Amino acid sequence: MCKNVLDSLSKPGHLVTYAFFPDRLYRKARRFAVRNFGKVSEQDEFLRLPLSSLAKYLSDNQLEVQREEHVYDASVRWLQVEFQTESIHYS
Repeated sequence: MCKNVLDSLSKPGHLVTYAFFPDRLYRKARRFAVRNFGKVSEQDEFLRLPLSSLAKYLSDNQLEVQREEHVYDASVRWLQVEFQTESIHYS
């Protein structure tokens, strides 16, 4: 069972819930997330992160990206979804 959980953490889409796991698992998931920003940022779960979690993620000194533009593009995608969600709530 634990192996299945750890294996699922190697999939970018399953990382959003990493904050709810015990410390060791949290650190493993967080390390994967910052090392695989490109894959993680393409997941729907990334676009649903609360602003506070997104800010912590993007400001992590260990964040690995091939180009800074990837962080910018991911941030813009997140903002677009956030604005769409907000406009639905206020319509």
